[in-house]
Amino acid sequence: MSLSLRRIAPGHLVLGVADVQHDLRFPAAGNLESIVLKILSAQEYPVLQLPGWVPRTVLDIGANVGAASLLFSLAYPGARVRAWEPSPSTVAFLLPNTAWRPQIEVEAVGLYDRHASVKLYQGTSQCAQASVSASVETRGDSFETIALVPAAEAIGAVEGPVVLKIDTEGCEVPVLTGIPEVLARTDVLYVEYHSEQDRREIEALVADRFVLWRASAVAVHRGTLAYLSRALVAAYPALGGLEIARPKWA
Repeated sequence: MSLSLRRIAPGHLVLGVADVQHDLRFPAAGNLESIVLKILSAQEYPVLQLPGWVPRTVLDIGANVGAASLLFSLAYPGARVRAWEPSPSTVAFLLPNTAWRPQIEVEAVGLYDRHASVKLYQGTSQCAQASVSASVETRGDSFETIALVPAAEAIGAVEGPVVLKIDTEGCEVPVLTGIPEVLARTDVLYVEYHSEQDRREIEALVADRFVLWRASAVAVHRGTLAYLSRALVAAYPALGGLEIARPKWA
């Protein structure tokens, strides 16, 4: 994957792919530009490349302005990429940003474990902070009303191997709880956590099927976890080559 990035102005990047230029626009607010750049440079979500392993489906739950969907569609050009984003104001950026990648399908709805119509509180500095839960990073006086639908219902049947990314500003556990069949077909899972309680619950939910691959904790209650399926690690033993067994005499 050959990708170049050039900054034109605040809120405006140009992506160069195979000598073709594509505009990427987003709100020029807070640290959103640095987040977008981090994602597109595969720092936030390291891209797994293995000989003979070809993901068929990418699920981007909490797609925001589309940086992760673009990254994965370029890394896995044969994969179907499905992106969910509930904020109407953010979808207004997501749709044109991804329109040049026909394998990216955008659905303007939020995923949860049930149907609901709720307030999506705007972030204090940028749209990546928007959340259905009020916090120090949201504005209680500014919100959009959004629709949430059960994740299993929205996703339906999927073709594996699946790459699954979830960043929903606090809804990660309800989403994960509701999609056991999707997780059974997932080889790579990226999930952001927004509380220590959620981090522990996420680990418990995925421990039987996945092993931790990468992790980044930027503060108390905030970080990103990346997991690989145990089946994938077994199929590619080099992935688990750093294991040191417990002493047998211990």
